[in-house]
Amino acid sequence: MTFADGSTAALAPDTEVVLEQIETGATRRITLEQLAGRIWNDVAPGAAPVTYVVRTPDAIVEAHDTTFETLVISGETSVTNASGMVEVTAGSDRSMVEPGAMLRASAQRIVDTVLHPTLDAPAVLTVRGPFVASLRAPNDAATGALPNGVTYQKIPGVSTTNPGDDPQVMRFYAITPGRYVFVFRRVGKPLLPGTATLETGGRERTLQLPPCLATMRVRIDTGIAGNIVSLALVDATPLPTGLQLTDERIVESDRTTDAVAVSDQRTASGQPRPADATRPAAAPSDTASPIPEVDRPPTAVQRDRLLATLNLDPPERGSELRRLLESLGRDQASWQELRQLLEGNAALRGRFVEVLGELDAPLFVAFVREQLRFPPPDQTDVPSSRDATPEATRTSDVVPTAIATPADSATSAPTRPSD
Repeated sequence: MTFADGSTAALAPDTEVVLEQIETGATRRITLEQLAGRIWNDVAPGAAPVTYVVRTPDAIVEAHDTTFETLVISGETSVTNASGMVEVTAGSDRSMVEPGAMLRASAQRIVDTVLHPTLDAPAVLTVRGPFVASLRAPNDAATGALPNGVTYQKIPGVSTTNPGDDPQVMRFYAITPGRYVFVFRRVGKPLLPGTATLETGGRERTLQLPPCLATMRVRIDTGIAGNIVSLALVDATPLPTGLQLTDERIVESDRTTDAVAVSDQRTASGQPRPADATRPAAAPSDTASPIPEVDRPPTAVQRDRLLATLNLDPPERGSELRRLLESLGRDQASWQELRQLLEGNAALRGRFVEVLGELDAPLFVAFVREQLRFPPPDQTDVPSSRDATPEATRTSDVVPTAIATPADSATSAPTRPSD
């Protein structure tokens, strides 16, 4: 459920909830009565203070600008706080729940407050550089951020910080086991690298986010081992996302309207703007030659140059094609002209793809394919995101399209609700 101010409540199956009060405007107040089940609550920040209350048979939970979980089961209410402060009142008992702590209440009494067991060895993703991260669940729910500054937290047990603060930190308190996908999106246009560091089980693994891709993905398998979250990388390196990736569809609210682009947030805080066009472009890490700055490449003769290049004998054709593509630099008009040229000539496109595949420079080839909007090499026909896809396919190489809407559930769902 998404409320007018942008606060959200992700409901697990078999959750029973009553909407008692929703007040917006100068005063924001949201009151839910949770009779059973699990809710992952994300309270939106804003200029006007908000009072977000969840009443259960055992306690009253009140939070401000925070992310927390309420679970009502077997005559007991548990409250797990991911960020900010949460106040719990149970009869005459009152307690503040700090981030990372879990409180239990029963029959209008607070039973105990303990450090959440999964925090003994927390799993954390830290993203540095001109990128923002999003995590996508098998059921299409998502937690993360977009370059425009919009954040969303729809996966129970996972929270994210605002990437405008740099770095962006994603913490895993508890998570339903399954295959998830990290999606990294570039903030700004320059070809600058970044890093994503995954800490889990006392081990640390840093992934290099290459400078030649705007969007990329890394698949992970998640589980719970001895009350501790475990994350295992499926992909050793970030991969191009391909054409099947689309932006999360997020309900319009005060939260989206008031969002400030990540690059602007970082500039306002005194950090270097990732989209600083005055910085020189960095070369792809698998090549010694940079993509030069060119004000206007000779696009008028692009067709003739391309034909002449593709007609060369190997290995000259590969090296000449690379030089030709490097000459396009970051001039989007030239890339668009080349894209239109290839789309209008099937034979030329086929020859181009064949020679491009001969290049021993995977990162550069991925950059070219992204600029030309080509599908990944092993994917020639991308299914529609609304097609009914067998589960075996959904958990393989196809990245599920994340959806951040009021209909998101907290656990896996077999189908996506209609728009």
